[in-house]
Amino acid sequence: MDALELKKRYAATIRDFNWAELSGADLAGMTLADAQLNRAKLAKARLEGANLARANLTKAALQESNLRDTLLENGILHKANLTGANLERANLTGADLSQGILAWAKLTGANLEGANLEGADLRDADLRQANLYRAKLNRANLAGAMLEEANLEETEMADADFSDATMPDGTNYEAWAALHPPVIKPEIPEETELEERELEETESELAEPELKLPPPPMRSAQPQPTFSGFAPVRSPLSSVDRIKRLADKKGDRQLFLLLLTCLFFGYLGIGIELTRSGAGWFSWLLAWGGSIFWGFNDIFTWFAPLAAGLAVMGSIPISIIVYGFMGIALLVSVTNMMSLGMGVRNSLRDGIWLGITAGLVFATFRGYFSLIFILSIVAITLGTPLWIVMDYSQFDKKQALQVMAGTSGLGLLLGALLVFLLNY
Repeated sequence: MDALELKKRYAATIRDFNWAELSGADLAGMTLADAQLNRAKLAKARLEGANLARANLTKAALQESNLRDTLLENGILHKANLTGANLERANLTGADLSQGILAWAKLTGANLEGANLEGADLRDADLRQANLYRAKLNRANLAGAMLEEANLEETEMADADFSDATMPDGTNYEAWAALHPPVIKPEIPEETELEERELEETESELAEPELKLPPPPMRSAQPQPTFSGFAPVRSPLSSVDRIKRLADKKGDRQLFLLLLTCLFFGYLGIGIELTRSGAGWFSWLLAWGGSIFWGFNDIFTWFAPLAAGLAVMGSIPISIIVYGFMGIALLVSVTNMMSLGMGVRNSLRDGIWLGITAGLVFATFRGYFSLIFILSIVAITLGTPLWIVMDYSQFDKKQALQVMAGTSGLGLLLGALLVFLLNY
């Protein structure tokens, strides 16, 4: 997605831009208020003067981006990576920057009034003349930060690290703290909270009842035309979105290593099968290329195991019955999906996927494939979402492609080498 496409979609009232690839994009002065940019790639992007009020940039990659004079009022930047970003004079009033990475960021003159910076990494950040009135810096790391002339009035900073930091008066933290006792948020006793709640309930009961007008008569909605009495359905390959949500919860190193291991051993097994069958160069290229199909569109993620299966299938003698069954399954799938209103493009893509899958399953039941092949296809299926976890961990697309291509290629080569050594 480029800046022009983003602007067109926003003008068309679209607000969902999660996972968008906008690294280096020129978005200066653009209005993106209320936009959903979770985990968006915005490294080195130009956003100076942009309107991002109330935008959701959770876990977004904004390294070295230019956010000078940008409006981020009440924005959500939880766990966002703003390493080395320029936020000079940015309006971050009420913004959520908790656990964000702002090391070496330039926040000179930024307005952070009421902002939540709890647990944020602000090492060596430039906060000179910044307004941190009533901001929350609890457990934040401000080691080496520059805070000359910054407003720290009523700022919460419990357990914050100010080692080697320069405080508003030009002294170190110890000297400054001796003259400015830390703000401690008083804890409200449970009894007091209960009394306040009961008082609010009593006031609401005594309040004058709101006059409710009957709703205006609704026009009968015209039903959307559908085929065969069915509403349009979602693509069976749309589970990629669900895996993205899983990566959001489980995107740690253990999951990364588990999927990497599955992918490697899956292609190791395919390499063994291709070598045993004396496959030609095209079969090898097809098997390897399947691991990076998602680079064209993430919906092609699930074509990786099918490409590996077809590569092996094309290198061994298989009955014409299997290919006939595959063709029929493909034709039936495409026809049914088009009748369900999925469109020609989606129907062809998903129909091909279902047809090939049906053909491989049928060939397996007829005994054409070994146990190694079956386990390899399962392992590749489990390992292919590895790129989603890497995207979650803020790898760029080039790095993810290199890891996927390198892992699959290494597995294929070692599989071939293993067969050669065993037969030597």
